Amino acid sequence: MGERKAAQRSPLTITAAAAGGAVALALILGPVASAASSDASAEVAAARQDKATQALAERAAAESAAVRSAARAAEAQSAAGLRLADTGGVDTTPYLLGGAALLVVGAGMLAVVRRREAPEAG
Repeated sequence: MGERKAAQRSPLTITAAAAGGAVALALILGPVASAASSDASAEVAAARQDKATQALAERAAAESAAVRSAARAAEAQSAAGLRLADTGGVDTTPYLLGGAALLVVGAGMLAVVRRREAPEAG
C-alpha cells in the first residue's frame, strides 16, 4: 500500500518541480527581457508623447488664430455700427480671451493626462 501512495505522489512531485523550475527561470530571465523591452517601449512612448504634444500645440495655435480672426471680425462689425442684442455692449474681447485661455488650459490638461498614462521607463 505504501508503494501505491508513492506512485500517486510522483506526478505531483514532477509537476511541483517543473513549476518551481519555471518560476526560477522567470525570475532569472525576467529582468533581462524586461530591460530590453522597456528601453524600446520608452522610446516608442516618448515618440508618441512628442507627436501628441506637437499635435495639441498645433491645434491650440490654429484655434488661437481663429479666435484672433473672430475678434477682428467682431471689431469690424462694431465699427460698422452693428450691435449685439440688448447685452449692453459690443465688446466681446473678454469672452474671446477667456475662451482662448480655457482652451489652452484644456489642451494642457490633456497633455498632462496623456503623459501620466504613458508607461514609465524603468
